[in-house]
Amino acid sequence: MRITCTGWALLPGAIYRHGVDIALPMSDHADFDELLELIDRVRPKKIFTHHGYPQFAEHLRSRGFNAQLARPDPQLSLFGE
Repeated sequence: MRITCTGWALLPGAIYRHGVDIALPMSDHADFDELLELIDRVRPKKIFTHHGYPQFAEHLRSRGFNAQLARPDPQLSLFGE
């Protein structure tokens, strides 16, 4: 049995779109307070913020966490250009 958890599960045809047997309507997004709660509970040694604003990493550092903004993937040059 294949199951997915996504906010998109509420849309008609979600099981076909995702190729699953069951689609549970659960979002994988968190708001600011939910992210802070998760970080406080997990207490990670290092945090890389990917989506959002650099200020979030700054805020985490002000709370004593080792946080930094993840740099975007560099564009690779093909054929040595």
